[in-house]
Amino acid sequence: MSFQQLYYTSCEVGLSGYAGYQFNAVTDETSGETMRAVEALASYEPPHSLAQASDPADLERCPVNLCFAPGPATVLASVSYVGRDSSNRVGNYFAHALATNDLDADDADLLPIELWQAPWWARSPAPTTSLPAVCGPLATGPLSREAVAQYLDAHPDRARLTALLTAAGLAHSRGDRSVLVVADSAQEVAHWFAAVSYLLPPRWVRHLSFSTYLSRPSRSRLHLLGTLPETNLDLGPDAGERFYLFDFPGQRFAELPVHPLGRLCDAIGVTALPTLWGWAESLATARETSLDDWYPVVAAAAALGRVPLTAGDLSAVAAWLRERDDLEAGSRNAVARAVHDQPAAGQDILPALRDVSAATGDDGLWEQVQYELLEPLLLGRTNGQQVWAAHTGQVPPRCAAAAVRVRDQMTGTAEGQLRLTQDAQEALSLLDWSGQAGLPVDPDLLAESGRRLIGPLLTADSAGARRLTAAQRDQAARVTSQWAQVREGIVVYLTKIAQDRPELAATAMSGLAGELLSPPDMTRGSPIRVFYLVYAAVRRGEDPVRILHGLVRAGEVSEAGELLLNLLWPNGRWSVADAAAALSTVDTAVLATAAGWFEATLATEPAAAERRAYARLCAGLMESALARQLATPQRPAASEVRDLRRAYDTARRVADLQPAIRAVAAAASVPATVLATEWIAPRLASLPADKPDEITLALSRLSKPAVRRYLTVTDELFGHPVGSSAMHAAALYLSLTSRAESMAWVEEHADAINRLLVRAVRQWSPERLEETAALIDGSRVTAGREFREDVSHLQAGRRRWLVSTLRAILRRRRGERG
Repeated sequence: MSFQQLYYTSCEVGLSGYAGYQFNAVTDETSGETMRAVEALASYEPPHSLAQASDPADLERCPVNLCFAPGPATVLASVSYVGRDSSNRVGNYFAHALATNDLDADDADLLPIELWQAPWWARSPAPTTSLPAVCGPLATGPLSREAVAQYLDAHPDRARLTALLTAAGLAHSRGDRSVLVVADSAQEVAHWFAAVSYLLPPRWVRHLSFSTYLSRPSRSRLHLLGTLPETNLDLGPDAGERFYLFDFPGQRFAELPVHPLGRLCDAIGVTALPTLWGWAESLATARETSLDDWYPVVAAAAALGRVPLTAGDLSAVAAWLRERDDLEAGSRNAVARAVHDQPAAGQDILPALRDVSAATGDDGLWEQVQYELLEPLLLGRTNGQQVWAAHTGQVPPRCAAAAVRVRDQMTGTAEGQLRLTQDAQEALSLLDWSGQAGLPVDPDLLAESGRRLIGPLLTADSAGARRLTAAQRDQAARVTSQWAQVREGIVVYLTKIAQDRPELAATAMSGLAGELLSPPDMTRGSPIRVFYLVYAAVRRGEDPVRILHGLVRAGEVSEAGELLLNLLWPNGRWSVADAAAALSTVDTAVLATAAGWFEATLATEPAAAERRAYARLCAGLMESALARQLATPQRPAASEVRDLRRAYDTARRVADLQPAIRAVAAAASVPATVLATEWIAPRLASLPADKPDEITLALSRLSKPAVRRYLTVTDELFGHPVGSSAMHAAALYLSLTSRAESMAWVEEHADAINRLLVRAVRQWSPERLEETAALIDGSRVTAGREFREDVSHLQAGRRRWLVSTLRAILRRRRGERG
């Protein structure tokens, strides 16, 4: 294969057979299509200032148009202004064009711009119409990477180069606008086009059309156009909208976001790229058509060349490399390692590098990348389980050994952090992450962490000194659930605390520590085991007495010490029911140390609902070995209540109550007095008596509250009279009419007694009233007759007579005493 040559100018000898603009000569078998393409490309108008030039020196100053148009017939042409034609008319130009159907085959390494001012370009007609073909590679002109680099370095607008590269890419991919470079000479334009050609991928550049000089650029659709300032009139005010304009003399420039490939290539430099382009070509797919397509390819090649890349460059390469499973494994690994070694390599590219190394079997890189992915997550305490699963996934079989090594490295890192940290919350977070990630942390280190850090942390939380958040409590639950060694360390810490400050250890067990430990974690006899069992039962809602009884029965405790009692009863005292229940269910030997608690319970006045339990407590205490340990005030009180209750329970007749009533009368304790009112008076009202005097005697010995209680119960009794009703009515009547000093208590209750008797007379049957009178007769005959008379008067309607008589009796009795 070779290039076809074509000469086009205004001449007398040519293919047309007449003088004028025509092809002067062409290579044989050049197609008409090729000639039409050359004719359309090679038109020329000189600058206005040189339109009449004919002097050789002036003609040399005329801009040369090197143009390139790839296509089915790729055309390269150098068009020069030659002034006058054979008819002496000005405006003649000469175009020397080369054409090929396969540029890659004819000159695979050619960059078309390098043909600028090549020495073999013709500027005059041939004597014949036939030209030989030209074989590649073609000799280039004075443009070179070094020359262009020097030009750019000296140019004040060199910073515009990255935008120019971007504009060239847009013009090629979009096709909506051409890039127009305005410079003071076509040579300067050629240098800018050469910069584009040297800095962008050669294969892509060979599809980028250009023309270094056009007098009317708006008529061209080539990608890169050059012109001189004299053509401004042709550009018009909207040049910035119709072109990607780079007007260096006029300082008008297209404002474009710089494409990262342009930035990258410019940063690499014109002279440093040739070697990289070889690597880029080996990495390319032959489907790259735009700057976007070439960007990761060039960046990958730059990484191989150890060119410093930005984080954005590396991200593009990583994403591209992950999808390039068609690339040979060795090349893929080489790029992955080169990218990994870049100073700007960040966490975002590591997943792609891990996937690539897994796919190609580079377990060394896989191991390194995997560790780098996981280590920051460990140090940052990101959710261990989710992160580990997300970043390990299904380990490729070829990387199984590397995965084990990564796990070992991660374990070593975690263990190192645990040994160094002094912060308990940090240790908790680290242990939680390691546990969720499945790291086999050293058991001794786990136990040490539990003793040194986690135990104190849980204790501080329970004591309110350093409250854990809900998330931290969840962490603690996971850590202690997974690692028994951590629980062992916590137990060691709490056991030591229990020796010096048992109340603090107990507080810990009442909180989170107690929730996280279990009975097997503590040996029998351990001081904290009892604390644990107590609070575990409390959390289950068990009754405190039942808890204490269970501990004793299980052999966990041998005495009810003050601390244990305070754990079960945080308010520091027993209720009467609890004290009675404890006494009846728990071995008294265990309760020997709880005498003070019993004394405190006995010293309180029992509420109505507790009085039976209080009596059982007193009876139980007095019958147990604990009676000797009770303090002096409580022991007699308990004895009095016991005796009172015993008399209450055993009495069958009023006479049986006399010893208890005498004892109560002499009692000094408040509970005994209160309970006498509650028990003796109702019992007295319900028991039968042999004669009314037994009842009056008992009443004379009762306290005022007890008498009032008796009268209340008697009122209910008289409303529903039973066998003992008449006996109590007789006793009350005798009390009212008696002049004995022992009946002095009647004065305070006379009205109440009177109301009871009047009610009985009005409501009772004659038989029961006669029964009452007969009982009164048995004690005092005259009183019986008086009772019958009073009954008769009341039944006749003289109701107040009895009341007046009773009051007179009372007044008389008081007078006699006075």
